[in-house]
Amino acid sequence: MSKFSLVDLMKGKHWVIMLIIIISSFGIYNGLTSLTEDAINENWQTKDRTLLIDKCLKDAGEISIKYPDLSLEYCSCSIQKIQDQFSKREYLEISSEPMNSQLEKLFPVIEACQTELQSKIKEKENAE
Repeated sequence: MSKFSLVDLMKGKHWVIMLIIIISSFGIYNGLTSLTEDAINENWQTKDRTLLIDKCLKDAGEISIKYPDLSLEYCSCSIQKIQDQFSKREYLEISSEPMNSQLEKLFPVIEACQTELQSKIKEKENAE
């Protein structure tokens, strides 16, 4: 994966972030596949970004309620990196794979966003 192992990610509050990624992947896949077939092509559209960010925020659950601004930053960052790295069709294919395979392919792409989110959450918690 990278310098962090999956086991290390599940320690502490990291499991919450991974849960967001897993749930978002499933929700995003379902949301995008429900679009009309002619809209599903190789190119991302503005409505795709909006749909993915909204779905990510909903799937973030408690974190998006407790830290709405940070959640929006995280979702925007993650979706932008995914869209920069993969075509829409490639992403849909990844989203239909088993969860471990999805994590192996998506985590390296959004790792910087996750690290930044964790850092900002720690800063807020330490300030409280």
